[in-house]
Amino acid sequence: MYCIDHEAYETLLQMCPPDFKKIHIEDNFLSKRECIMLSEYIKSHKLLSRSSLNPDSFSSTYSFQIYFNKYSKNDFLNSPYNLKPIYDIFERIKQPGTNAYVFNPLVLDGLPVFEKNTNKISYHYDNTLDLSDNTGRLYLPVCVTILYIQVPEKFIGGTLKMHDFGYLECHNPGLIEIRPEVGKKVVFRGDMRHGVSSLYCDKDTKRISLVFEQYNIPENRLNEVNFTIER
Repeated sequence: MYCIDHEAYETLLQMCPPDFKKIHIEDNFLSKRECIMLSEYIKSHKLLSRSSLNPDSFSSTYSFQIYFNKYSKNDFLNSPYNLKPIYDIFERIKQPGTNAYVFNPLVLDGLPVFEKNTNKISYHYDNTLDLSDNTGRLYLPVCVTILYIQVPEKFIGGTLKMHDFGYLECHNPGLIEIRPEVGKKVVFRGDMRHGVSSLYCDKDTKRISLVFEQYNIPENRLNEVNFTIER
């Protein structure tokens, strides 16, 4: 996940239509059975690797990234990594008018106690694609789609927090917070500044979400978003 500091938002290119809804939430988009199957699939996937969010903390995240475009279906289906379940989900959440994408499963460990060093994800703008226009501005997604497939039975925090484009946290009273729930789908504008609060839980159950950044870049640049896997 490529993060842009909020002070550099002038270097970002908004690609989301002005009338695009800030956020759309659909509860039970995925059934409990689907979520269990997807959670086991992600946790056991050979591409999943561990990287510490904070070297001074025992909290961590596990992830991998797939870059692809609207012509990449065969790459998914023919991959030796068994990626068909990911593409099947993508086809269900694909945003009309988009053509380039980044997928990553975000797997967060919870903290069993209130530690000084936490597993929060600081505020940022998503731009994992890392492509810019001829003025040097980085393309932002049209939208970001998140599917929650596993959360601890009892937990505190772990909420998705969002602000409007260009606002500093201290200057923006319009904070939106979303509590993760199994099966929930969240779609938000790709130009919203967002982060995840620290997750505390008693049980050894991970918070797992599937994240799709959905872009609309010039067609003549789609060859810059070839099917690629990063661990």
